[in-house]
Amino acid sequence: MDARSGDPVVAAVLGEAQVDADTVGLLLAGSRGAGQADAQSDYDFVWVLSDLAYQDRAERGGPWDVARRIGEHKVELSFASPAVLRELAERPSWRNSDYATAVVLLDRGAKPRHLIADIAPSPPMNPSTRR
Repeated sequence: MDARSGDPVVAAVLGEAQVDADTVGLLLAGSRGAGQADAQSDYDFVWVLSDLAYQDRAERGGPWDVARRIGEHKVELSFASPAVLRELAERPSWRNSDYATAVVLLDRGAKPRHLIADIAPSPPMNPSTRR
């Protein structure tokens, strides 16, 4: 199933993102973004906040990764910002490969589609060199 066509979990998270004024983008990553999911696959989203909202979240000590359930499905949200995505493009890490097959579900002018294109070709680092 195409990530954007009628999936109720994608629709629910996208709906939340669309009404959040601090959200500038939403990506579907992982096996579902790659079109390789099965019925048991979880949902991996990258929720792109404005740089200011991301900084505010950091100052408040908000979590960067959140796991929850929507119905029977596990949903994992990772928060990022345009600045974080630019840094991934400039300084590749083990996380870059996550973006190679990500699907842009929402783009509010922060250009996540272009930022993802800059990240995806970057060669991933060996996971043992994570910072």
